[in-house]
Amino acid sequence: ADTGLSILSTTTGRIYFGDAADDEAGSIRYVHSDNSMRFETASSEGFRIDSSGRLGIGISNPDAYYQHGRSLVVGATGANSGITIRTGNANQGILAFADGVSGGTQQYAGYVIYDHSNDSMLLATGAVTRMRIDSSGNLNFAQEASSSYPEQKLKWSNDSTTANGFYISQDSSRNGKIFHEQGLDIVFGTNNTERARLDSSGRL
Repeated sequence: ADTGLSILSTTTGRIYFGDAADDEAGSIRYVHSDNSMRFETASSEGFRIDSSGRLGIGISNPDAYYQHGRSLVVGATGANSGITIRTGNANQGILAFADGVSGGTQQYAGYVIYDHSNDSMLLATGAVTRMRIDSSGNLNFAQEASSSYPEQKLKWSNDSTTANGFYISQDSSRNGKIFHEQGLDIVFGTNNTERARLDSSGRL
């Protein structure tokens, strides 16, 4: 049969950890008023799990943050904060985005990888690396254009319409393209001065 230890209280149930200098140096506390579990070190709260299972590290109110991004809230008000992923000097640090557990397309549909073996940063969608920043700061579209892949574009658009903007691309035949999809000009310049203009009718 299951066995256990129960702490029954009307307000707060608490386990203390102390030493000769401080008999309340650390504690685990369950607060019934908001149904949160709080963990304290050096007499200060380190992190808490709230009644919805949200985890706040250095943050006492994870529920107050953006509703789709508050499962884990890390930080400190009034101070610099961050998260570090530590790996070996020839390994990768990975932040993966999943929508299931069946194969790579679900387990890592999107990811951000830092590869310490060559000091590059990789970004992926659809479980495929789409962009790489190398150790010299060069921005590369990692997927080689071919008949097997759609055209890849670096695009600026003022709305969500797919055929409404300016882009630079390499098509499936490996042709380089500079396109404006609207009836606007393409301007070329040096030294902050216009030197040539290609208008919407193709006149240079």
